[in-house]
Amino acid sequence: MRYYLLAGEPSGDQYGHELVRELDRLDPEAEIRFRHSSEMVPAMGIAEVASRLGAIARTAREVKKELRDFAPDVFIPIDYPGFNLRMAHYAHRRGIKVYYYIAPKLWARNEKRIRRIQRDVDRLYTIFPFETEYFGRFGVQARYFGSPLAERVIRQAEAEVFRKAPNKRTIALLPGSRTHEIAWLTPRFCALEKLMRADRRWDNYELVIAAAPGRLQYDYQPYLTAESRIRVVNGCTHALLKEADAAVVCSGTASLEAALIGTPQLVCYGFNALTWWIAKRVVKIPYVSLPNLILKRLSIKELLQKEAAPEKLLAELERITFDAEARAALAADYATLQRELTQPGSVQRIAQDIVSE
Repeated sequence: MRYYLLAGEPSGDQYGHELVRELDRLDPEAEIRFRHSSEMVPAMGIAEVASRLGAIARTAREVKKELRDFAPDVFIPIDYPGFNLRMAHYAHRRGIKVYYYIAPKLWARNEKRIRRIQRDVDRLYTIFPFETEYFGRFGVQARYFGSPLAERVIRQAEAEVFRKAPNKRTIALLPGSRTHEIAWLTPRFCALEKLMRADRRWDNYELVIAAAPGRLQYDYQPYLTAESRIRVVNGCTHALLKEADAAVVCSGTASLEAALIGTPQLVCYGFNALTWWIAKRVVKIPYVSLPNLILKRLSIKELLQKEAAPEKLLAELERITFDAEARAALAADYATLQRELTQPGSVQRIAQDIVSE
């Protein structure tokens, strides 16, 4: 069969590459086209999307042409619903089967998009157990085979190498992959570092930024102050989390990765003022971090927008670094998450389900 996979963000690239390997292994006659995030225009937030409308429209035309020319049997959009649901509709109208991988997070916002899934998606694959019940309420037969993320995170943490500074302990900083996330969080990390340097308890700690997939050190340099000693590393996010005493994490998949590895963490996030004003009115979930959503309670501290002030970041970082009781409570919650999400061979089972059609 012919398969066309479409990802719009680095996290989707990783899921897509794993699925491509399994499809190629299970289907000897597979012809695969995978358009990944470097060929796309990733953006998040009202203002951010508005500034890229022309580029997004050009990308849409290119994807439609590729779907016509390649004529796949199966179109596999990966997450990124703002763009991918439009492409799913186009593929469906052309008679192409649509198997959506990494179900859109409609339980967070834009629930009206459920009608598009009902209309245009033939199969929906979820990576969180609570999503099957959610989509089932709308008559969508979502399929859950375990979380590919859980397996990948542990495997990468063991394979990667992070070189600690001599005689130093480590605090991991994960400011996200999107430009607006890096621009919003990195200056706050610098302010946090300045506060830490005034407290002798942090003398033997080093702050280390994990560059997101597809990002390089120079993406972060414009936001680091001249006096900052924060180090930026590439290609070892999971190993860094494994070695770190604690982490400050941009809300998103990274918070779940840190939980699966077992790193005590706090989550922070923010937008420009306009996007934040709109988000407060459309986002309906009680928490922004995936571990809290899966556990259905507040386990990890979330500091959002103005709450993500350096003083508050430092206070929570002190708690999860030096308070043994707080660290033990997080470890117990992480163990619960690991039991719920870990099902070995999840990507293979998803690929087998796709090929079996």
